[in-house]
Amino acid sequence: MGLGPFGTMPPTRRAPYTVVAAWTGGHENTFRRKVEPVVHFLDVSLSNHRLTQDKYADMTKESRKATTEMLLDDSAGNYRNVAFRLSASVGAMLEALPVAA
Repeated sequence: MGLGPFGTMPPTRRAPYTVVAAWTGGHENTFRRKVEPVVHFLDVSLSNHRLTQDKYADMTKESRKATTEMLLDDSAGNYRNVAFRLSASVGAMLEALPVAA
């Protein structure tokens, strides 16, 4: 997957600076109704943020709206061209990696 500050890159891959991050926990977001066989950042625990179900729903709606406006043509197929995700079985291998403070 390439990232860079180029106008020819899809909007979700344009970046002058990049970082690789991974959520190695489980399905800890109690607000998500959809549980998939893979784990990703939507599954991160939000308990420290003291959100209500309504606030979470509002924030999710606003995020989707902003993303749609940014991408203009927001179809699921676009994401397959700009991102990837690891299977849940990789999580255990990632736990041994150092974590930035």
